Amino acid sequence: MEHSIILYKKNGDKWCLNKIVSKPTIKTKRVGSCGSLKLNIENGDAYQNSEFKIEDGDIITFQTDTNNIFKGVVFKNEKDLKTKGRTITVYDQIKYLLYKSSYVFINKKANEIIMQIANDYKLEIGEIEDTGFVIPKLVEDDVNLLDMIVEALGITSDNTGIQYCFYDNFGKLELKSLNSLVTNLVLSENTHITGGTYSTDIENSYSRFKIVQDNKDTGRREVYIAENSELISKWGILQYFEVAKEGLNEEQIKEKLNTIAALKGKKTEALKIKATGEFVRAGQSVGIILNDENIKKYFLIDEAQLTFEGGNVFNIDLTLNI
Repeated sequence: MEHSIILYKKNGDKWCLNKIVSKPTIKTKRVGSCGSLKLNIENGDAYQNSEFKIEDGDIITFQTDTNNIFKGVVFKNEKDLKTKGRTITVYDQIKYLLYKSSYVFINKKANEIIMQIANDYKLEIGEIEDTGFVIPKLVEDDVNLLDMIVEALGITSDNTGIQYCFYDNFGKLELKSLNSLVTNLVLSENTHITGGTYSTDIENSYSRFKIVQDNKDTGRREVYIAENSELISKWGILQYFEVAKEGLNEEQIKEKLNTIAALKGKKTEALKIKATGEFVRAGQSVGIILNDENIKKYFLIDEAQLTFEGGNVFNIDLTLNI
């Protein structure tokens, strides 16, 4: 069997949907959203069985011979009144983190924050890397759970220079550094790439970096500044500004300032690629070869949309970032 799409019912029944599903589509984003699987289901033989029904809350899995592609919960069931066909939308576990709550975290690492939230909401956990940096205090009130996690990972990256991807891997929440998610897939104009765009911008770039902190002992506001004179001459003053979190000392603030300057003191290059190839997801990196643009390097996937064509082949739409 080249692939299998299975419906799992709450009563323990399971149904194979292969024969009534055409071109399933998977979407993933690196930050701020859950993964989704969209299924177009024909009004086929399965619907002639009175016991067959797809309901909200059912679990659907999608696998090929070589990959566990997606596992999630049915959240939307849309029926075409004329053809009787259905469009089913399935979300992964990240969906359950898109609801608001309040937390106070004291001296917690980002991976510990993730574990605490996942356990509180009874979510399945896979491999969670140790992020190392201890966040002195993080107060979140009336905030999406996922935004709390993104904030914790952002603070960690600002202080360590290491970036992470938090995602659902076939029904288990996982956290891995971006460096560990580099794939062997290389897309080139001569093989896989069928279209796309390349762009550069400085909309989210900075040439001056400023962090301030109120000193309770002296009553003064301490100011820490780093500038890139070369970038200022090119772009003008594009200022990054932040009020330091309570509990950070001078050395930590200066270290954070230098880390942010290294991460954000450069232009952004972006690629949107259409291609055919194997399954990849947001957070992974793929090799790109574009001879006309003199590009031959690995790019980080910010967003991915893949439509299954059969075998292990997908039509791929990628939004890439360096």
